[in-house]
Amino acid sequence: MRKLFFVLLVVSSCLNAGAQFSAAIVAGPQVNSIAPDFSLNPDTSSLYSITRHTGINFGFIGNAPINKKQTLFFRTGAMYSAKGIQTFQTYDTANTNLSDEKYLLQSTTILKVNYIDIPVNLLYKFPLKGKTKFLLGGGVQASLFYNGSTDYTTIESYKSNPDSLDYNQVINKDLPVGKVANKYKTIHFSANALTGFEFGRVFITVNYSNGLTEFFKTDDQSFKHKTLGFHFGIFLGNPRADKINIPKDKDKDGITDDLDQCPDLPGTVLTKGCPDKDGDGIADKDDHCPDVPGTLQYYGCPVPDKDADGIPDDQDKCPDVAGLKKYNGCPVPDADHDGVSDEEDQCPNVAGDKDNHGCPKVTKEQQQKIDYAAKRIQFEFKSTEISSSSFQLLDEVVAILKSNPTLKIRIEGHTSGPVKESNTILSQKRADSVKEYLINKGIGSDRIVSIGMGSSKHISKDGDIKENPIDRRVELTLFQ
Repeated sequence: MRKLFFVLLVVSSCLNAGAQFSAAIVAGPQVNSIAPDFSLNPDTSSLYSITRHTGINFGFIGNAPINKKQTLFFRTGAMYSAKGIQTFQTYDTANTNLSDEKYLLQSTTILKVNYIDIPVNLLYKFPLKGKTKFLLGGGVQASLFYNGSTDYTTIESYKSNPDSLDYNQVINKDLPVGKVANKYKTIHFSANALTGFEFGRVFITVNYSNGLTEFFKTDDQSFKHKTLGFHFGIFLGNPRADKINIPKDKDKDGITDDLDQCPDLPGTVLTKGCPDKDGDGIADKDDHCPDVPGTLQYYGCPVPDKDADGIPDDQDKCPDVAGLKKYNGCPVPDADHDGVSDEEDQCPNVAGDKDNHGCPKVTKEQQQKIDYAAKRIQFEFKSTEISSSSFQLLDEVVAILKSNPTLKIRIEGHTSGPVKESNTILSQKRADSVKEYLINKGIGSDRIVSIGMGSSKHISKDGDIKENPIDRRVELTLFQ
């Protein structure tokens, strides 16, 4: 009873809240089902056939606006609602008790139970064209037991004479009510939702409710209603009553005159009803640049760009010098200060010459070191291992290449003795040994070309006859 008292208290409070309350008469059909399957003789071996109950609902509802625009409403009311179910069962005769004189073949349970439904919903009315509005809402519903009946019909067959049937019907129009098992609840609750359209004083809605609490339970099961209904309604009283206290909106900008700082000129919510031609959120009356979008900090004008590089000063790290966006408004950097920007400088960390793409030019002294090293790098006899005496010479070559990153080097391997394939293979391996030495010292492999020349180019006078160490060498050539 305390739940019922609370529901009635909420409904009565809302019905009396404010002069904008409007009431309507509603009626329509509805379809009801029950979960799980309802039967006065539940049996797990039975085959069930369920027929939903089609009934009517009628009563009245009331709307009370919640906001000034009258788009959000509290809706409640009282509705007579006819619900129920029909369950047809076919029994498995294999489970009959042999000691019984007769057994069940079929039974039909028809439940009809009527309620007074009290919905408590929030309803949103979305204005469409003219007086048409789209309705969407939801909430909870209390259902108060009104009356009901059960009709239980059975067909039984005699074991001694299977063709002889007994038809029995038990109708109960005084259903037991209470909180205990096998009694119908005085009140139960459902969640509901609705949608539809309103056309002035007339409306049509589709309503769905799903039980939150059971309306009936046995020792084993709890049963709940599911209902899909249709409402056709008409509002009562003066059709203009809803408009009496609606605030005016002279400029039709959706902002009522009591909140509109420019009630005669269409505006936006952001500018409190005043015009804003450039759409920057600053009303034209306060905007020093009303035709150009700007910021509040600069009174509606754009952020300045002193160096005219297209990057506003508040984002420009070099506001007095024209630059690029990728460098935050600063010019392209020149890390080595050689007059060649880093984007064009192939040696951005080493000061160089503009004519050499920002890299240092090879000096005469460096070229002499390359030539000197090329003539003195030697290998062990019939080996690809570089003589240790050549390491210092190669390190000088490495230093020259590192200081001139754009330079590349060609390595030619040579052997002593007569021309033969084995010497060509050996010379290639020697050239590759020098290449590997340079790579291990930090020179990129893409800057090095190694070629084996075999014994095709002796520098000794009798290299074709003798194995002269001077012929076991490499030659180095710089190029770009």
